[in-house]
Amino acid sequence: STDALLRLVAAQARVIATETLLDLTGDGIQNLALVGRTTASDMRRIWRDAPLCTLCESTNSMQRDIIAKELGL
Repeated sequence: STDALLRLVAAQARVIATETLLDLTGDGIQNLALVGRTTASDMRRIWRDAPLCTLCESTNSMQRDIIAKELGL
């Protein structure tokens, strides 16, 4: 049904977005550390806050459960 498809796509988008944010902020903080700029406040703030995005609205594990359910796994 359309509702099931929308739930699946929304859950996939949330997981992809939060996982990408975690990966990119981790890479960004490492790159800044390589050039000696570990005190860059904006990047540190985003890096510190990124894990919270995996908890907003619902956790990534809950989203993965929705994805599995909608795919019949």
